[in-house]
Amino acid sequence: MDFRIYLAIFILGTWILTKLKVQRHFIVFLFKTTKGNFIIEWIANISPGFWKFMADVGVVVSFGGLGGAYLSKHGQRKSLFVVELFLSAGVLCFIFLEHGFYYLGLSGLLLLGALISFFKAKSQLIDFLSATALIFLVGVNVFTFMGVEFSAVKYLILAGSVFGLPAIVLLGLGLNASAIIMQTSTIPGVSPLLPASRGGNVGVAFPGYDIFIPWWYALIALVITLVSHELAHGILARAQKLRIKSTGVISVGILPIGAFVEPDEEEVKSRPSIDKMRLYSVGSFANLWVCVFAGLTYVLLVALIAVSMQVEGLEIVETIEGYPAHGVLTSGTILYEVNGKPVNMDYFFPGVTPGDKVNLTTDRGLIVLDTVESPENNSKAYIGIYSQQKVGIRQDFIQIFPWIPANRKSIILYIKSVLFLLTLMKWIVFFNFNIALVNLIPMTPFDGGHMFRELLSAFNISEEASKNIVVGVLAFTVLLFLINISPLGVKIAGSVI
Repeated sequence: MDFRIYLAIFILGTWILTKLKVQRHFIVFLFKTTKGNFIIEWIANISPGFWKFMADVGVVVSFGGLGGAYLSKHGQRKSLFVVELFLSAGVLCFIFLEHGFYYLGLSGLLLLGALISFFKAKSQLIDFLSATALIFLVGVNVFTFMGVEFSAVKYLILAGSVFGLPAIVLLGLGLNASAIIMQTSTIPGVSPLLPASRGGNVGVAFPGYDIFIPWWYALIALVITLVSHELAHGILARAQKLRIKSTGVISVGILPIGAFVEPDEEEVKSRPSIDKMRLYSVGSFANLWVCVFAGLTYVLLVALIAVSMQVEGLEIVETIEGYPAHGVLTSGTILYEVNGKPVNMDYFFPGVTPGDKVNLTTDRGLIVLDTVESPENNSKAYIGIYSQQKVGIRQDFIQIFPWIPANRKSIILYIKSVLFLLTLMKWIVFFNFNIALVNLIPMTPFDGGHMFRELLSAFNISEEASKNIVVGVLAFTVLLFLINISPLGVKIAGSVI
């Protein structure tokens, strides 16, 4: 469907909504109700203690060692002890993989003895140090297992171990800001999600990045992200006997973008710090859990694809005007070989330098094109195409499962369904992970801003000093945001001038 038709439907639908008795802020609509409260009530009552514990885990995940110190200060050392047991189990898994059973048993006894000693010490400082050390050890082993050089990420792991995920985000923004200031990079560290189109498809994109998400993937992923986030807030509210005024759906025009839960704010303010911290922490933690489930589903789908499908080539989605492929290769063309070799999705032209000719074997015959320099790397050959993998069913898979319908329509439906789910899982992970991190940034209106204020209550800091720290962190964060988004501002100003 043409982009203009989508736009017309959006405008008409939004205009109709403005005529209804619905709370709105410009074109943002809030559909409030109390009918969904019983679902949240039922889930919260399954095990209020479990939900509170999961929120405590979210505090440590969010703020690392400082989160452990917070739980210690506010009487939740049992929750911290269980978290440290799980972290120790993670460390022991890596010890077993690296050294075997003997070292596993010895290390397990030492770690358990240390944890029991730490717990009996009843010291906030020891709780902070033990949580920091265990998170650091898990982080080091994970990156080492992934083949990442420890020296390259040691500061990132250390910052995350002590200060949690917000520190990793701010450190990343700081490094990118430094590169922008030193003029060694023009890549924005911050970019808004905006409507876009590519290859006749309508979707969203991040200016400054080659990321395009078709609208149906973006909508489903965003709804799952926001619903899981708000549902977690609602469950924790009821688990702590906080009143929920309403639940509902939020939309931009006629486009639903998620759900919301509205607790009684005055009641929240009157609660102890630990109740508020739990309520704020659980939203991002729920998003991280969705990442885990979607990631595992993605792995299972990849395994299913490996045993049932094979790549037959690359399908041209769109060509870029001004480059060699434009006007020669058309949308839907299947590319099988480049210079007699099967196509490589990661790098089309190994051994080819800009200016060389390439022989493209396609479903429409042999096509010869001159290559040019890639806009991202002038040492790489480029012809200006967007493409996606073209896959088919493996014959041995059909032979193993002869009862599966093997007609063309059923095969196409199977391939499309699995690939749709695979791509959807990827964008669900993308949205949930990024929104979880952004939401933990220590500034209002994000949950991280509220959590940071509560975190400071775990230390002997005066109210005035606490306010100064909050303001200082806020000013520093805003400065990083401005520097990181500046490349987009420069590009927009240059296009206007």
